[in-house]
Amino acid sequence: MSVSKQTPAFDCEHCTESFDRGFDRQYCSEECFFREKGAGVLTQIERDHRFCYSCFREIRTIDKPSSDWIEKAESHIQAAMEAGAELVSADQSYSSDFGGVKVHSELDYTPVSGGKRRIHAQAVIGHQYPTEHTLKTTEGWACQCGNTNHRHHEQAIVDSDVESVITFLYFALQQLHREGHISQSPTRSELFEGLREHWKDWEYAVGRCLHK
Repeated sequence: MSVSKQTPAFDCEHCTESFDRGFDRQYCSEECFFREKGAGVLTQIERDHRFCYSCFREIRTIDKPSSDWIEKAESHIQAAMEAGAELVSADQSYSSDFGGVKVHSELDYTPVSGGKRRIHAQAVIGHQYPTEHTLKTTEGWACQCGNTNHRHHEQAIVDSDVESVITFLYFALQQLHREGHISQSPTRSELFEGLREHWKDWEYAVGRCLHK
């Protein structure tokens, strides 16, 4: 009597290995679960230009525009009129509502320097300010650790002061949690425990400190 070999039912979303029994239906192990979650958060930090991705120091702060400013700026008509443009109409007829007045007209940008340029309010980040970790160079702002590209992860920088890197990584995770960018609160002891288990495996350590 022949026995058929059962095909694994799932593929791990992190390592892509097939498995029958794992951590859950998405991950073959708890380690893969932690690494996948940690990788996502590290990508957030990499894309957040406030942080250096080598040492995780905060190298700039952002003063975001007010909701009132965004609301006004989203209307290119209102923004242009505040800058000196005028509403002109060829036929003097009005068909749409603007500020309580029915208007059907063209916007004359002639008095506005710079010509026609619509403000995309949602793309405006705000005013940026350096921090105590910012190094100003001829090419712009850099990090005091020596990293000139905030998205670059330089292993030599990490190796030169690992303890500081761990500390600033934890601070960055705390800040992202306070701001609502990540829902889980980081646990410092689990961050260190994760690194003790897998030295310099940042994905594993971050995932563990957020989900253990």
